[in-house]
Amino acid sequence: MAGKIEVNGKWYPDSAKILRLEKMSLTTVPDLTGFTQLEELSLGKNALSGVVDLGRLPWRTLKSLSLHENPLTQVKGLEQATALETLSLSGTSLKSVAGLPGLPRLSLLALGQTPLKRLDPSVELPAVEYLQVSGTALTSLAGLGRMPNLGELIAEETSLASLDGVEAGARLWKLMIRGSQVMAIDPVALLPQLELLLAAETQVSAIPRLGGLDKLRELDLAQNPLARLENLETFPSLESVAVTARAVRSVSRASYSFLQERGKRTMFYPAQRPSMIEEAVKKFRWTVD
Repeated sequence: MAGKIEVNGKWYPDSAKILRLEKMSLTTVPDLTGFTQLEELSLGKNALSGVVDLGRLPWRTLKSLSLHENPLTQVKGLEQATALETLSLSGTSLKSVAGLPGLPRLSLLALGQTPLKRLDPSVELPAVEYLQVSGTALTSLAGLGRMPNLGELIAEETSLASLDGVEAGARLWKLMIRGSQVMAIDPVALLPQLELLLAAETQVSAIPRLGGLDKLRELDLAQNPLARLENLETFPSLESVAVTARAVRSVSRASYSFLQERGKRTMFYPAQRPSMIEEAVKKFRWTVD
């Protein structure tokens, strides 16, 4: 059929820029090299297992590839993916990123909901700006130094117990670690670009005195065993802070004055709306000292 290509019994125009070949029970990646204008491809929710060969894709034009929710453990053939900008391996059986080539344009990498335990320090990803590893077995942030342009790290519901190694992500502006086992946030002091630190439902019990976070705008420490609000005045750009009101017992006078004088609103969980600090102190009977 002129101008069309058959894939698994279905016909698609060879000029297609987007192909969604999902839920087709594919066990191998079909030859798609005839799609000479293809930019976006999804092979999600198929039966691609074990080592998956990606050699027969139109790598000259392909910018986005999703292999989400396949039982694959490894991919090969990515060395040709010089135009690839986004890659999703979320929901696969991938345990390691070892062997992943240093793709020159890859800016988004999604590895969530996999058995991944670590980021291989031997893998260099020079263009990655967004990394998603939520729902993994990740226990260490070693390897971030191989992503010099990383700006957003989404690592929620992982096995992380420490932020050691996060300092290698010197350009991080957004860090999300909700639901991890992290107990201290001290290492973020070495992230001068950080604007958002979202660490709800962790084990953080104190706000340390952290210099150098002049850009931090949002701090979420809700549903943590945090009994005291302090050192907030060390974050001059802070616009909002979230904590669990019933866990807090006191607030330092310096932090109280900082929030009061600048009119900063604080979200206290459970709550329907942000509150001014003086309202919270009165309502929850916090000590100011």
